[in-house]
Amino acid sequence: MRPVTRTPHQPHRVGAAVPPPEVSRPARVHRAIVTVAAALVAIVGLKHLGGFLAPVLFGAMVAAASAPVVSWLNRRRVPIMVSAAAVLLVDFLALGSLGWLFLSAAGDLQERLPTYISRVLGVSNALTHHLGSAAALPLHDALEADRINAWVTSLAERLIGITSFGAVVAFVVFFTLCEGDEIGVKLRTLQPGIATRMDKLERVMADVRSYLLVKGFTSFLAAAATWLVMDLFDLPLASLMALSMFLLHFIPNIGAAAAVLGVVGVALAERGTGTAMAVGCALSAVALVIGSVLEPHFLGRALRLSPLMVLLGMLFWGWLWGPVGALLSVPLMVVAKAGLENSQLAWVAQLLGNRPAEPLPPRRPLMVVRRRVTTPPSSPQVVPMPGQNAS
Repeated sequence: MRPVTRTPHQPHRVGAAVPPPEVSRPARVHRAIVTVAAALVAIVGLKHLGGFLAPVLFGAMVAAASAPVVSWLNRRRVPIMVSAAAVLLVDFLALGSLGWLFLSAAGDLQERLPTYISRVLGVSNALTHHLGSAAALPLHDALEADRINAWVTSLAERLIGITSFGAVVAFVVFFTLCEGDEIGVKLRTLQPGIATRMDKLERVMADVRSYLLVKGFTSFLAAAATWLVMDLFDLPLASLMALSMFLLHFIPNIGAAAAVLGVVGVALAERGTGTAMAVGCALSAVALVIGSVLEPHFLGRALRLSPLMVLLGMLFWGWLWGPVGALLSVPLMVVAKAGLENSQLAWVAQLLGNRPAEPLPPRRPLMVVRRRVTTPPSSPQVVPMPGQNAS
């Protein structure tokens, strides 16, 4: 009788290294192209929707800053509609007061503007005499009467646009304050698993509120220091420059520098180079103390944003939506960083932060090519029949 031939079972080796799936090169190129195309489409969409999104997001930021006051009034049995209207009225009274002070102070600038223009033209003529006509030609073109009138006209048109912008912001703030808590309750009821995300969103909103509060306080300190320095050197336009410092200080990194340059320009036109250098050094020291000592002390690690990314984000959102985008850049980056921390784009959140990068969890590739594990063929094993030798 012929012996029965059996193939031995190949057991799974415990601890054997399983080769990881590899992403093919065409898949990586395809994913990169899709990512770049999606980013470009998103940027173009945000650019075209700026007229709608900018006032809505600005109103949401104002509502987030005013929400604790509305909650405090509600706990004292004030109706929600009344508390929201009262907070909205206080916000617009504050903004209206700033606008009235700014326009009143701008009257002094309008009176002194011809004198400043004549002095700047004198400097331009001196530069032309020493360096040639090409050196001062752009300056003469910029100071032409037609250009100045066109600039004033465009400024008036922008003020009309600000009025419509403020109306949209008012509606957004009012209805957000009225229904903010109800929207949260509805979302928690409809999606029970969303409670963790809602708690995280509330923490992010608390960080944004702390940023706005600290930024408002430090902007007030910078404006007060600007007024005191200009009053000490007996310079005009102190109120206008102080208000400019207060408003521009909300723009990260370059807002305070622009306000300091304006004050230095006034000092140079009124008192000369020595006073301008002294004023510039004093205000630069104030800005350094506020930006490097006070703001980090009060904010702590609440925002955890990289200064470089804050600057780039301010430039990007300012290019996208203008001054409103520059004001919204930091709150938007805080919300984006919190939303991306536990997603496939966690590396973007780490780039936005100011802490050392941590290893990211492995991501699941879109397209994989699996390796086929082959085992060498084994020799057949001869099983002897009963009564037959194994040899």
